Amino acid sequence: HGVEDPIGRAARVVLKDPRRMPVAVEKLNGHPVAGKAGGERVVLQCELFGCDDIQEQVPSGVMHRSFFIDELLMPRRPDIAPSERDREIFLRQLPAFSTEEYVREFLAEFGRIEAVNVLQDHLHGRHGRCAYVLFETHRAAAFCVEAKSSTGGGSAFATWSEAERAKQRSLSVYRADVHSAFLQPIGRLLQSVRARAKVGELWVQSSSHPRDRSAPALVGTQLHCIAKCDGEAFEEARAALSNVLEAFHEKVQEKLRRPPTPTPAPAGRKFEWPR
Repeated sequence: HGVEDPIGRAARVVLKDPRRMPVAVEKLNGHPVAGKAGGERVVLQCELFGCDDIQEQVPSGVMHRSFFIDELLMPRRPDIAPSERDREIFLRQLPAFSTEEYVREFLAEFGRIEAVNVLQDHLHGRHGRCAYVLFETHRAAAFCVEAKSSTGGGSAFATWSEAERAKQRSLSVYRADVHSAFLQPIGRLLQSVRARAKVGELWVQSSSHPRDRSAPALVGTQLHCIAKCDGEAFEEARAALSNVLEAFHEKVQEKLRRPPTPTPAPAGRKFEWPR
């Protein structure tokens, strides 16, 4: 719709789905547009008004809720360089209601993308502001992490995927299996983890580890937790599993600080430290 503007360059746009408005503003603001033939080139400026009318419906009561490992707090995560196997990144602070299409366009400059998983915010019942992105090459993922490593300005930022390191098991840069912090080899939750979470029905699972037969269907290939509880218990369970992951990271740091165990040299050969 046109609005009062002395030079006729302003317009008011309303989408059928108001929840898509934040994404539209993010994509269009600052976007250059060519004028008519021979005309000047202009840059769009977009602002969001009336966002208070977009109400978030917070589901209440007991229901299945999930969160992924990269959504947990990780204050003790080892600061270690990635390996060439690492191709997946985790994005935070995306615009509200972001879609796979938006994420692909947002990161297209860094290289070809193999898969995108935009996470669902099960506390509010909508798409969240986080996503997993698997690039085709380690080089492309590294460029993305380097360019999007800053948390300033409220823009999206990227870190290496903890879920991918879990998928790599003991071949990851941790030289330890992340699954072991939460699960038995057969896929059942460790009793110590269940006791800390204080949720009766709780599962931690991924596509790369044996699953408990009683567990619900996977909500993604990456390592994630599903709990049947209300919102308050859900947040408490998430905090408890953050503590479990923190303890795992502390053990990994201690292990990485120790010198490697020497490999016995075969008879008649000079001993060498493993490289």
